[in-house]
Amino acid sequence: MYQGSYYVPFVLVFLPSMALGHELPAAPVENPDLSSYDFRQCDFIPEYSCPTRSREALIQKEEESPASRALDRLVDRTRLNIRRMYIGLVGDDERDEGEGINLPGLFAHNPAIYNLMLLSSLQHEKQLTAALEIRPAKGAFALLYGENRQRSGSTPETHYNMASYGLLLGADLPLSAIEGLSVGWHAVIGRQTVKIRATPTDKGDANSVSAGLQMRYMPDSRRGGWVSSSLRVGREAAQATREEEVLYRAEWKGYSKALTLAGGYRWALTEHSSLGPVVGMQYTRLTRNAIKEQGEAGAFIMGQRGVTSLRGQVGAEWQAQWALTDKQSLHTWLQLLQEREFKAKNLHEQARFSFSTRQTFSSEVQNEGQRVFTLKTGGRYQLNENWSVGAEVGRQWDKSHQTNLSGAISVSASF
Repeated sequence: MYQGSYYVPFVLVFLPSMALGHELPAAPVENPDLSSYDFRQCDFIPEYSCPTRSREALIQKEEESPASRALDRLVDRTRLNIRRMYIGLVGDDERDEGEGINLPGLFAHNPAIYNLMLLSSLQHEKQLTAALEIRPAKGAFALLYGENRQRSGSTPETHYNMASYGLLLGADLPLSAIEGLSVGWHAVIGRQTVKIRATPTDKGDANSVSAGLQMRYMPDSRRGGWVSSSLRVGREAAQATREEEVLYRAEWKGYSKALTLAGGYRWALTEHSSLGPVVGMQYTRLTRNAIKEQGEAGAFIMGQRGVTSLRGQVGAEWQAQWALTDKQSLHTWLQLLQEREFKAKNLHEQARFSFSTRQTFSSEVQNEGQRVFTLKTGGRYQLNENWSVGAEVGRQWDKSHQTNLSGAISVSASF
């Protein structure tokens, strides 16, 4: 991103997914020789990192360096403590002896944590839908769910840990007017955590509550067609911190809406087992209020206020049921799905410094769930007429060979 007469080529060289921009009314320099700028020298970093230089000498030098003038204008409105931020970015000549750009310092000024928090909320909604599908046909149920995602890479956008877990409660009531049709409600208490491994001080977490309705039509659990749907709304309280010499912290409220529709058909293979296709679609809308960091002069104001996701899945399911006694039975299943994101393929965040909205950092995080394969297997054991327990585990992988693990445990009762 080159705007005005301020150029930061090292950002584009080391972090293609992040750019630093500065808007100036001055006309851009024609064919600037960027290679001549030494980002570790005092003619680029004025008195903030070279206190031994006189202001008169700096002014004379700035007349020859539009990049230096632009940086001076960027920091003019800040307090002196902003000096630490810029030394963290480009180093201190006297201390670092011109060894090169300080990438950890640069990473710390990447707003990727806020994009990853949005991505975590999207994954959480998807996880809730998957957990809801393993509920029994009727009665009250309680499910404990959890998921852990680890991504490996060289930048904050590709090197992070993400986890979510929670408790899902609800109940389904069969409608006698239509055989196989049941409707019900569910409520969720969940928590998400995100930690960037490229910058260990960047982390975030969110606590969420949501409630919704669900419907399922399944005349015969062993053969024939079936359809399920759910509608859910929620609210989350989230926070994030990032630190590089200076601590920055932000808190915000988020809101979610999710609508899902799934269905399939089962052909009987034997008396106990069946096989058939599975298709589904999920629409999710996430919004959050304005985010402004609390901290010193380098605090960010976030530009991203929400994201819309439309996910589809197609695959195959094998399932089997065995009657063990008059009151006990075992139900097992295996699913292989391909999932695809149609809308929220990339999440873009543009952060502006609180002291001047004309300086920005932008970050783009790729939604790794835009095309993935998922393998899930699980079972439910009917203990007696009223109680059953179940569990499911899953593994997901994509074309970059990144994987994540998920799981759920359920207890249900019908009276």
